[in-house]
Amino acid sequence: MRKVVTLFIFALLSWVSFNAVSQTYCSSTWQYAQYGYWYIESVKLGTMYNYNNT
Repeated sequence: MRKVVTLFIFALLSWVSFNAVSQTYCSSTWQYAQYGYWYIESVKLGTMYNYNNT
């Protein structure tokens, strides 16, 4: 469970820095990439969570 929390915090920090970059360039392409990145991170976290709970 602790591993999941650590992964979530890491993903959140990654997203924050990614968001800062996208704000700097401020284009729709970056925004789509950001949503895609966050979706992939969420799926990875969900998979990890399910794997740890089985």
